[in-house]
Amino acid sequence: MSAKDVTTARELRELCVRAYHRELAGELHELERVFAAWRQGDADAVDVRDAVATFHEGEVQHLRRLYDTCTDERLVARAVARGFVGRDELSPELTERLEGALARVQRIVGRAASTTGRARRRAGGAAVG
Repeated sequence: MSAKDVTTARELRELCVRAYHRELAGELHELERVFAAWRQGDADAVDVRDAVATFHEGEVQHLRRLYDTCTDERLVARAVARGFVGRDELSPELTERLEGALARVQRIVGRAASTTGRARRRAGGAAVG
């Protein structure tokens, strides 16, 4: 493996770790909102228990599987498309290398957001899980 390949692999790995931490932090912020509602008396202990279980059994497991099974290039492209990593955080070499993957993932993320938005509008603006 050339020095350039090692550098690129290291950059990809670091960006994956950064994206995972940011995505996990976003999920933890959602969980914190349930705890805040509980502290304010707007939610009860069962609501908190259910939110923790959903977080642990759903989101955390999903993220762990995703970050354990996908290639680093695909994960970084996904993280850029979803806003967890900025394009400005990628080196010019990596941006060029990922251009095709970034375009594909952006189309997929765009379609998913469009579908979620339509479902949300049909549900009268309520969050669609």
